[in-house]
Amino acid sequence: LDAALEGKEASLQQEDRTALMQVFNRGGFTSGYAKGQADADIIHPQQVSHQGVPLGTVISTRPMKGVFISQIKVERALHDGDQLQIHSSVLQEMIYAGPEVPAGGEAGIRHYKPAAAGDKVSRLVDAQQMSQANAAISSPLPAISLEAALRVRSGVPAELSLRDGQQCTVSIQGDVPRPALERPMTAESTRASITKTGGTPYAIANYQFDSQDASFLPVSSLNALRRNALQAMTACRLDNHQRAPAAARHFQPRYSSEPAEPVSVPILYVRSRDIDARNAFLHAGADHFLYTPEDYTDPELPVHLGSLSHGDALCLPRQTSDMNLQQLHAMVCEAGLPVLLENPGQLHLRWPCHMYCGSGIPAWNIHTLQLLASYGCIAFVLSPELKREEMQAIAQKQQPTAILMVYGRTTDMLLNHCPERTFRGLTKGRAQCTLCRQGKGLAEDGLKDRLGAAFPLRRVHLPEGCLVELLHHRPLHLSKRAFGNRWLLDFSDEPLDVALMITRYYDALLRQKALPALDLLREVGRLEEGVE
Repeated sequence: LDAALEGKEASLQQEDRTALMQVFNRGGFTSGYAKGQADADIIHPQQVSHQGVPLGTVISTRPMKGVFISQIKVERALHDGDQLQIHSSVLQEMIYAGPEVPAGGEAGIRHYKPAAAGDKVSRLVDAQQMSQANAAISSPLPAISLEAALRVRSGVPAELSLRDGQQCTVSIQGDVPRPALERPMTAESTRASITKTGGTPYAIANYQFDSQDASFLPVSSLNALRRNALQAMTACRLDNHQRAPAAARHFQPRYSSEPAEPVSVPILYVRSRDIDARNAFLHAGADHFLYTPEDYTDPELPVHLGSLSHGDALCLPRQTSDMNLQQLHAMVCEAGLPVLLENPGQLHLRWPCHMYCGSGIPAWNIHTLQLLASYGCIAFVLSPELKREEMQAIAQKQQPTAILMVYGRTTDMLLNHCPERTFRGLTKGRAQCTLCRQGKGLAEDGLKDRLGAAFPLRRVHLPEGCLVELLHHRPLHLSKRAFGNRWLLDFSDEPLDVALMITRYYDALLRQKALPALDLLREVGRLEEGVE
């Protein structure tokens, strides 16, 4: 960073690299997606935390009074206070307390679980490095050198000028001096007041005093003059570092789009993978069906799109390759359908009908809404990351209109690796993987956390391999806390009868009809009313 600021080419030496790795690193086990690695090559099988730097190896270990003492041979100098980690049958951490041990030496460490000869030892925190870093942080920054000049004349306001020698010169006027009766001001008598800069980032390096007659100002006036001049210098320096405001953008419509339905008309959207249930959802009260295929490589996908009406839409995957996006674009154009976009990179294509923007496109302010409208977007799904007040404020905009997700599981993470393939140690053939077709794919109950909550895994099959959505462990269910009149029901793993029951409930709530009971859903623990 220092080299970059000085306009030089940075040269990272091995000791620099080691120092950086000591602060934090994940072990260098992967070169990432850019090098074509996948699944087990991407996710470390044992830990995702800081792995430190290799320090040494356990030579011997023995139990002693409820603990274990291991003798280790160190490859690097070991310091008192270093935080260590033994890679035994379980990872265990400890703080070394003892004398400095040079590289090549041996040291004894105490820990609470067994270890074995040959186990590797890493250093997670270098106490000496942290001490040096804390010293650098706590040391004061060099003062900004200023030149000061005080000019006094009887009957004229005193004037103090400051110059930083770079870009700022300020002059501040103070009180009017009066004729001196006994001790007129001199350079020496005023120096202490003018050069007193404690508590500021400045230091007066050169002070000049200019007076043509015997005059006098009290110390309080000199101090006020100094304070005001230093404040003016700070303001000048800040102003010179302000970025120019960006020019206002006026978005011109890029495409002509169909007019949106009047905002006074309530609309209930249902998003589902079950193409066969489309008519049932519409009969239960949904106005529009948003089709989200599980398999975007399905040869029957064009047939499914042909069964949708102009009021329905195809939901695009949250991410996919450019080639697949072009293929989906051609398919949608052939069917003449609206689409729901889930990625800003999908905006640049000319879609045949109007389009919706899902929560994968973060529409959080009026400028974004103007941009989306210029691309032909007629409605957008409010991001679940917004606060309720923020949602209500942005929903007041008329075009594009805001859609509130009132029921469904939010996506907590997108996984470009398959947890099952990672567990099996597979690194090749991601696009040709057939585990799911063989019934050996993702666990039906998803991933469980330490409290036993199950987070469903939803597979999205793409030509380049599966994208896996980690869904929240329980669905959102706003019920009577929902606002607005454009609502979205996003179904994932609900049985059809349950999904239809929820659709009828929100249809009645949206259109102010008698509400059907949801007691069955509460009994099975699926819904907790008012969860935001």
